Amino acid sequence: MAPQENLSKIAKEGFAIIDEFYSRSRRQESQIREYPVQKSYPIWRSFATPKTIDSNQAAKRYGGVLYRKHGCHSAKSKDDEQSQHIRRSHFVFSSSRLQRGKRPTSWSSKPGRRSRACKNAFNVLNYGAKPGSQQESTQAFSKAWQEACGFIGNGRVRVVIPPGIYKLSELIFQGPCKSPTPITILLQGTLQAVSDISAYPNQAWISFDEINGLILTGGGTIDGQGQALWEYNDCKTNPDCTHLPAAIHMSKVQNAKIKSINMINSMGFHMHITQSYLAMIVSPSDKDPLMSPSTRSPAARVTVLGTTNGLRIKTYPASGPSRASGMLFKDIIMDNVKNPIIINQNYGSDSTQPSQVRISDVVYQNIRGTTISPLAVSLNCSSLVPCQNVHFQNINLQHIANQKLTSTCANAKVGYFGVQNPPPC
Repeated sequence: MAPQENLSKIAKEGFAIIDEFYSRSRRQESQIREYPVQKSYPIWRSFATPKTIDSNQAAKRYGGVLYRKHGCHSAKSKDDEQSQHIRRSHFVFSSSRLQRGKRPTSWSSKPGRRSRACKNAFNVLNYGAKPGSQQESTQAFSKAWQEACGFIGNGRVRVVIPPGIYKLSELIFQGPCKSPTPITILLQGTLQAVSDISAYPNQAWISFDEINGLILTGGGTIDGQGQALWEYNDCKTNPDCTHLPAAIHMSKVQNAKIKSINMINSMGFHMHITQSYLAMIVSPSDKDPLMSPSTRSPAARVTVLGTTNGLRIKTYPASGPSRASGMLFKDIIMDNVKNPIIINQNYGSDSTQPSQVRISDVVYQNIRGTTISPLAVSLNCSSLVPCQNVHFQNINLQHIANQKLTSTCANAKVGYFGVQNPPPC
């Protein structure tokens, strides 16, 4: 290897040559300079720097794809900018090289599109959320939601939760909201519940209340951190027990969709939906019972893995008058589930008073997979208000040990279509 002083000398000379070259090329570019050389050699010429074009033009001209991912809110300080998960990075294409650092003439082929999208996007990082730390981000999430909920304008409104782990205590997304279109919560990171049970005075972790138009999606994870609390759940034996918080609680919510969200380790139920209309759950990854009584709630393309209960609707004895109707369970796979399909209106109490919750218009469609119990379907409805219009279409369940499966029905009017295993009641 050459001595250090020689390497330094070579480097200095090399950079001097580069500097000299670029200083020449930045002179009067419109003039072509020719140098006298032998006629047998080509004439060296310095051409003007090729005209730059923005990313959209380059993508169209050369058949490429323009990818944009940048933050919408300006950072208030240098530290804030460094803490942002999504940072701005400007690129422009030229006909000979890619230049970095020069802002393109436009980010979009449609004037004003970027600024409008930014106004509609509310990133929790810009409200003080701290991913990857033990510090709670509950207030930051709440502030981002409040601004999104109160936003008045055109276009879809989004609350953006970038990748990272966020610690949260009880969080309430309160409506009604002013947006004429559904508000999207784009969850790309992981939400982790704090382990202190006193942080949930309303028996729910994440609540949605009085919202018309909601989409929860993004492929992120909702982690209830329930492992430390499950041993204290005595509701199976104690009718006066305190229920552990549900991961998601929806009350008076209309036109909601939950799609592509992973839900794990819930303290109580993953979802508790009540007094709601047209709530749809599509493709979540669940490891606990999916739903509780609700009003018009479909669940589709779900895999339920190794749980005690699969699709369960339950009410307590002596419950007051109410109704749970319009529920669709479609394209659901059971994987070693003990009770794949169950309606129990005599849950958790020795009371002799029947439930007054009226269950109706429930559809189970394309339910398949395996169970560890011979009793695959159990419908135990209220003697006072029997279940009405319960439909089974293409139910194909198998026992893991090839035992014969059975079903039981009490106080229920049931219709059957297509394949039925277990056989009808």
